[in-house]
Amino acid sequence: MASDLEIHDAASSSTLSCGYDRHFRTLAESLPQIVWLASADCCVGYQNRRWCEYTGLSSADSMGFGWKRAFHADDLPETLRRWERAVREGEPCELAFRLRRSDGVYRWFQGRAEPLLDDENRPVRWFAVCGESDDPVRAEQSLRPALTPGKRLDRKLLEKVLAIAPSYIYVFDIAARRNVYGNQEARNSIGYSADELAAMGSELLSTLMHPADLARFDEHLARLDSAQDDDVLEFEYRMRHKDGSWRRFRSLDAVFDRSSTGRPASIVGVATEITERKNHEQALRRNEDRHRALIASEKHLRRVLDSLFIFVGVLTPDGTLIEANKGPLEAAALSPEDVLGKVLWDTYWFNHSPEVQDQLRAAIDRANRGEPSRYDVDVRMA
Repeated sequence: MASDLEIHDAASSSTLSCGYDRHFRTLAESLPQIVWLASADCCVGYQNRRWCEYTGLSSADSMGFGWKRAFHADDLPETLRRWERAVREGEPCELAFRLRRSDGVYRWFQGRAEPLLDDENRPVRWFAVCGESDDPVRAEQSLRPALTPGKRLDRKLLEKVLAIAPSYIYVFDIAARRNVYGNQEARNSIGYSADELAAMGSELLSTLMHPADLARFDEHLARLDSAQDDDVLEFEYRMRHKDGSWRRFRSLDAVFDRSSTGRPASIVGVATEITERKNHEQALRRNEDRHRALIASEKHLRRVLDSLFIFVGVLTPDGTLIEANKGPLEAAALSPEDVLGKVLWDTYWFNHSPEVQDQLRAAIDRANRGEPSRYDVDVRMA
């Protein structure tokens, strides 16, 4: 990862100070959401790699106004209109729009853009975070109030990322085994405030992380020990919510600081709750298991029915035959094509007698009224 990040827009060109640049870049590149920096006229000067991964567009192709090609044509005019209004009023704006994925599929996204203010509280650049959403009209989570004047632009940028991101962002001290920073998203994720998590100190993981995942976390730290500054490692685990339930998370972690010997001293991470997704995957697997069991049962039942010499058929409400067992077919030297799709009383077995046909019609009528029928008929077999 470069130590200096050039961020350009149509109006200005500046380099963030080394410290905040590194922190901002680490956070922006680790976030599972799309991050933009743009000028007031929507000229994009920076986008994180999540944008490139999702859209398939290169960073160079997306600079300036190249980002528009990924937007759904029906959503772009309203997006620009709301952006222009936000710029005029100098206020944050929330947007719902569709982006074209690299495979050509459009998906809904929820975005929020906020102005970055200079020391005189004037907007000089806009910062936006966008996340995929199944509900295009869902409101964004509450965000922190605007920063007070007098702080440097680079610090405002970093704090804006921490405030807007709908993920839990933390800095973890490896030696002390505790969080030294966490944004307020923790309360939404596991029910504890950042202060409550900090108060747990070195007991944080042993208190909240699932025992089965705790040993794997040490393996995760061992992998980070050999990671480069631009490496982002993934870790999935369970944490106990304040209400006692287990929640699943996916973290993207990177080295934040190193000791004098060059070993990682702390890591910065972005944790996204995936409980609902995991539950959905488990439910899907259970449904697939049930489906396979049903298919196996159906095959077994068909073998049993095919071994019977009596006639067994499946009919539609109007009497059309859609299934028939093998025994009567073979006895009458018929193929399925000879009988399936015909009303039962017109098939070879029963069309030899008008009386039998009337009897079958009456039985179908009673069945459609919910009345069972038991009767004997003459069946022609050969």
